[in-house]
Amino acid sequence: MSSIPYSSYSRTTSMLSSNQLMYQLRKIQSEMSDAQNAITTGQAINKPSDAPTLTSAILLVVEQMEAREQHENNLDYISTMLNNVDQAMADVATVSIEAHSLALSQIGITSDEGTRQAEASVVDAQMSALLDIVNRKVLDIGLFNGNSNSGNEAFVEFMGGVRYVGAETNLIAETGLSNEVAYNSNGAEAFGALGYVFGDVDLNPTATNSTRLKDVDGATDNGVRLGSLQLDVDGNTVTVDLTTARTFNDVVTRLQNAIDDIDPTAGEIVIGENGFELTADSGHEITISDFPGGVVASDLGIELYANDETVIGEDVQINLTNLTSLDALDFGIDWDSGLQITQGAVTKVADFSGATTVQDLMNVIDGLHMGLRLNINEQGTGLNMITEVSGINLSIGEVADGTTATDLGLRTFTNSTSLESLNNGLGVSRAANEEDITVQLHDGTTFNVNLDEAATIEDVISMITTAAEDLGLTVGLPGDGSSDLNIGFATEGNGLLIEDGTFGTEDFKIISINNSMAADDLGIAFNAKDESEINGEDVATVQVDSIFTHLQNLKESLLQNDSRGISLAASKLESDSDSVTRVRATIGVRTTRAEDALNRSSELGIAESSLLNELQGGDLTELILKYQNLQYQLQASLSVGAQNLQTSLLDYLA
Repeated sequence: MSSIPYSSYSRTTSMLSSNQLMYQLRKIQSEMSDAQNAITTGQAINKPSDAPTLTSAILLVVEQMEAREQHENNLDYISTMLNNVDQAMADVATVSIEAHSLALSQIGITSDEGTRQAEASVVDAQMSALLDIVNRKVLDIGLFNGNSNSGNEAFVEFMGGVRYVGAETNLIAETGLSNEVAYNSNGAEAFGALGYVFGDVDLNPTATNSTRLKDVDGATDNGVRLGSLQLDVDGNTVTVDLTTARTFNDVVTRLQNAIDDIDPTAGEIVIGENGFELTADSGHEITISDFPGGVVASDLGIELYANDETVIGEDVQINLTNLTSLDALDFGIDWDSGLQITQGAVTKVADFSGATTVQDLMNVIDGLHMGLRLNINEQGTGLNMITEVSGINLSIGEVADGTTATDLGLRTFTNSTSLESLNNGLGVSRAANEEDITVQLHDGTTFNVNLDEAATIEDVISMITTAAEDLGLTVGLPGDGSSDLNIGFATEGNGLLIEDGTFGTEDFKIISINNSMAADDLGIAFNAKDESEINGEDVATVQVDSIFTHLQNLKESLLQNDSRGISLAASKLESDSDSVTRVRATIGVRTTRAEDALNRSSELGIAESSLLNELQGGDLTELILKYQNLQYQLQASLSVGAQNLQTSLLDYLA
């Protein structure tokens, strides 16, 4: 407690006495203000100087409470967003269920061409409603845009279909949890809004000087873990440091320099097709090995011993990257012809003749503006084509006499194409245990083919070939002028190409028999008459497996009075409802997690407030007593000051 100051001076000026009094009054009033504030807030410590030893602890708790407040705001926003996503998915489910019911109602005998065409307009309205639902926003954040922050709609009408222009990953927020929480969804996750043509060719990049070490899986599938290794040349051992090596050229340069420093005539290490090759010249021995516990030599596949020979290191499994030079890919790829791509009603050629890297190929596809993307597969071995447009068909074929699509494994109609995938999932309708198609040639020769056991296009070609050869016909590939019958793939675009090499007056034709639809579903049901070629239709197009595609297919099937198409669309729409349920379950898990985190945060917030109050708080009785004592001091100071200020020279003379 402050005391009333005592002056040791027997004589003082009035100015000095006045200043001393004013200082004392200000100090007491300041302390009274602090005490009054402490009584009002219940906090004995309101600034660092009140308790320097507790300041760091208090600031830490305050900082944590402020962060928690922001986290709780985030969690509250996350819950709001996810609840909106869930409601939107519920509305999508309603559209799907209604469309499925409509499709079922048009399968029976009660429907006819007129009613189906009328119902097509209803499906059109459902598609419009669905487009509105999937483009909903909350505070200008798209529910299904993923982490795209463009502010644009997630789905747009494009080339006769619906294109997804959002991202494939979601927006995430910091919540104080160990893992961040996604607070919206995206078109790929919620609706399967992307379609894929998976390349089936391993492009197997070869090693070059510029191949980066971080772009290889390594000989041990562990990447390349850099460090130092041992090099022994004719018994002379040195350490070679590869810690800062970045490319294959760095590795070769440092090892070759080390060899040359010992004996320039000993040998060399060079870059091979899939890694490195070590050569020890005549009369020399070279060994490359790891130190005990080391891994760099084994990762690079160069734990090698050469004695007057060349030894090849292990395959370091070079990955395909955007920077990979086209010269490093498998030799023989036709880069000059390009791809013939049909997206909906639009056909364009992807011209790769000027490309030098994989990134250039991607840029060419982007430049077509067809809603397509070219990317590298997850294994880093080949290319995939991605379509962002639902409701239309995608076909990738050859430019006339080219092989680019086949070389890259991107052709959509190949030997491995499954029959069940043809005609957008309708497959190939066959007559069980009976022959399915008849082939008639110009010379009058006819033969039938049973396709019951066929699973792929390759099987179909094989069975047609076998049936023809059983009659003594010679069978070759398209363009073979010495065969009676040629069968293979179209040299331009896609589809089967069948050629008649016989002569005569009969029509060259292929038809379905025994109530089978095989020839029609394979796209080869034609009567070429006096022509010698049947260019089959492309029945192996790719579609995005999304609700937009299924609604579009239902609409087209209704307009075309196609019962098979309506049945397939009904089945797909039923699966869409199941998919929506699964997505809603995922969203529900995220919502529950956010709500549980918010509840836990509130409980922790109470504990932190209690701790802060314990650190800052004061006993109310003590604070009031302190305030009263300060009042007494103030009164005493005023009283003494008043007496001192009234003293004059006459008082001392007396």
